[in-house]
Amino acid sequence: MNFHGPINGKDSLKVLYVTHYGGLYGANRSMLDMILELRNKYNIIPYVLLNEHGDLEKELQKNNINYMYRKYFVCAVYDAGKIKTQFKRVIKRIVRFFLYAIIVKQIKNDFDIVHSNSSIVDIGYYISKKCQCVHIWHVREFGKEDYNFVQIDGIKKIKNRYKNTNCVIAISKSIGEMLMDIDKKIAVNVIYNGIKIPEKYKKFFGEDNKVHFCIVGVVCKSKNQMEAVKAVNNLVEKGYKNFYLHIIGGGTSDGEFDFIKKYIKENHLDKYIELLGYRYDVDMILKKMDVGIMCSHKEAFGRVTIEYMSNYMPVIGANTGGTKELIENKNNGFLYDVDNFMDLSEKMERLINCPYLLKDMGMKARKTAEKFTANINADNVYRIYVDSQSGKK
Repeated sequence: MNFHGPINGKDSLKVLYVTHYGGLYGANRSMLDMILELRNKYNIIPYVLLNEHGDLEKELQKNNINYMYRKYFVCAVYDAGKIKTQFKRVIKRIVRFFLYAIIVKQIKNDFDIVHSNSSIVDIGYYISKKCQCVHIWHVREFGKEDYNFVQIDGIKKIKNRYKNTNCVIAISKSIGEMLMDIDKKIAVNVIYNGIKIPEKYKKFFGEDNKVHFCIVGVVCKSKNQMEAVKAVNNLVEKGYKNFYLHIIGGGTSDGEFDFIKKYIKENHLDKYIELLGYRYDVDMILKKMDVGIMCSHKEAFGRVTIEYMSNYMPVIGANTGGTKELIENKNNGFLYDVDNFMDLSEKMERLINCPYLLKDMGMKARKTAEKFTANINADNVYRIYVDSQSGKK
């Protein structure tokens, strides 16, 4: 199997990272930051197996990380609950048997670790068995609750794979609890994601006498941006004008982006809401924002939440999943009742009426973010790698 990129000849652990898509949203951004830290700090020799061309491939090239493209699929089907889902699951199981046999046969036997970057990519598990090496499974999502998908295999097979994996990494306590509910014998380690924290800078709030709220992430039903749009509508109906909501992220096939766009137009909210689409300059945009919003029905961790906080932004987030593990209510932000746009609106109103809270909460948010660096994340993951080589779980 020929990988693109320079081969590091130094004596170190060789790790094959397996991703489930080709873009640069949360899971792959977290993986990329982790790889770079592990390579720079611990001399890990990384390789990445891709199933799609895209922005991640460009970043791998830019950072001289070895990679290879092969067309495999995720071990899940979307639109969970629909009748045709069962048919899709059967077809995928049949195709997987033949497709994986071909791909796995091409893999060399010289990896020390195979690190699967998502619960919905299982080819790494089979590669590790063929190579007789350690397998690490990084679980970054709930499944049905956050992305509306179900795995193609039954619970018995899922349990067996997890139990026969050297270590399963959960990115939050909430994900860890979900895995333990599947089977208490699964070797679970909770390791929060890490991000590259921007250098400290002077933050100015409400420079144009408006409070700028921001929500970042792919626009879809599970990310629940519509809740923030309805909250804005409620504020406008109450007579508020000194605020603005910026929605950053592209749409998906579920049509939510177009639905939100239509709602904004029909309710004359153009003066208060901006749909920016997918942006490469999110880091620069956040420096100009005052408050972050996280509306996801059940966020596994909340990388974006920490990115907000690293830019001195208090965060208003739904009281579910990993979000409630990051936001200390009334300290570095506010928690609100998910699926209750009136509650979200009330929390936004507090910050509009009390602008002095922006700086106070923003400074506390920054201190929170500094506990979730890519460096700390790499240290914790490397300990797992070392333990795995010693035969520990």
